[in-house]
Amino acid sequence: MLSQIRSQFILYFSLPILIYRYLKLIKFNLKTLLLGLSILAILVFFLTPIIWQFLTSIKSNSEISAIPNVYWPSQITFKHYIELFTRRPFFFYLLNSVLVAVISTGLCLAIGAPAAYVLARLKLPGENYILMGILIVTLFPYVLLFLGLLEI
Repeated sequence: MLSQIRSQFILYFSLPILIYRYLKLIKFNLKTLLLGLSILAILVFFLTPIIWQFLTSIKSNSEISAIPNVYWPSQITFKHYIELFTRRPFFFYLLNSVLVAVISTGLCLAIGAPAAYVLARLKLPGENYILMGILIVTLFPYVLLFLGLLEI
């Protein structure tokens, strides 16, 4: 009985010492803990909408519109994915989006790279005004460009 109590006593008090030695061995400190916790918080913050969107995509219509919200689907359904690929030409839409993205990226690089080279290498009259104009246009919120399309 005494040996059993002694072994439990040693295990109880030696486990924190082993954990402390291990953490000291890997040079664990408060800075790395805070860094790890902040990375975890950022990951949760950015991955939560993606996980929510996926969980909503496998819910039934009644669970999607239920009040109060249903967070976990009771029955998984892939009906929405089947409708996506059968009722509409989804791959055509996807190809169109990829084509627009590739062409616009290519045009921006074809125009922007030589312009940046010229602005970096040559001394032009009014160069500061050109660079300031580029900076102002870059800082301008693109959402405000669409205000002219609204009808009041």
